[in-house]
Amino acid sequence: MGPFKHLLTSAVAAAFLLGCAAAPPVADPAAPVITGVATYKARLMLPPGAVFEATLEDVSRVGAPSEVIGRTRIESPKAPPFPFQIGYDPAKVLADHRYVVRATISVDGGLRFTTDTAYPVLGTDGKKHVELLLKGDGGSHRPIPSL
Repeated sequence: MGPFKHLLTSAVAAAFLLGCAAAPPVADPAAPVITGVATYKARLMLPPGAVFEATLEDVSRVGAPSEVIGRTRIESPKAPPFPFQIGYDPAKVLADHRYVVRATISVDGGLRFTTDTAYPVLGTDGKKHVELLLKGDGGSHRPIPSL
């Protein structure tokens, strides 16, 4: 067998094996999710090591920290827009509570972009989709406190 045929045979075999690989797990289609798209106005690509994180939070208790009831992370996003889904336990959602989605982008533990506006969902609002605009942190790149 010539070198070209050997190369072609190897490429076909690799493609076949790749097609047989197990598909990534799919979320339960019946499980509730908040969908959204996040973006920022700066025209730049994010560096390697960037992390996008969106959280679904119960902000009903005045003067108390919010309770995170759902979270999603995207490792090494490149450039906006960033579509996302946040799964959550419907048993933790109460009709008379207020819920918001917040998002951040960090690089090496330093905050680069964050939402500065409340994006209400669920509860009395009933929305399950949000479009987030993240704002730059002004260049401070301060570390994000751990929860």
